[in-house]
Amino acid sequence: MNSKSWATCLVCGTVAHFRLVQGVFIKGKFMCSQCEQIITEMEMDDICYPLIKERLKEIWVDNKQQNSS
Repeated sequence: MNSKSWATCLVCGTVAHFRLVQGVFIKGKFMCSQCEQIITEMEMDDICYPLIKERLKEIWVDNKQQNSS
């Protein structure tokens, strides 16, 4: 099994073959289409907003750590 063919959604943690599941890669991090849709429809007062916000921060935090090495 080729590990490069599999991606883990940074929001929900779902592991999927990225050719079979739609989604987006942002700075090398995968987000499934279901989470993408939830985020685009979410209001700031939604109970899940703080959790999603923290998960999305991982895109930039990990990238900064890699660039500083």
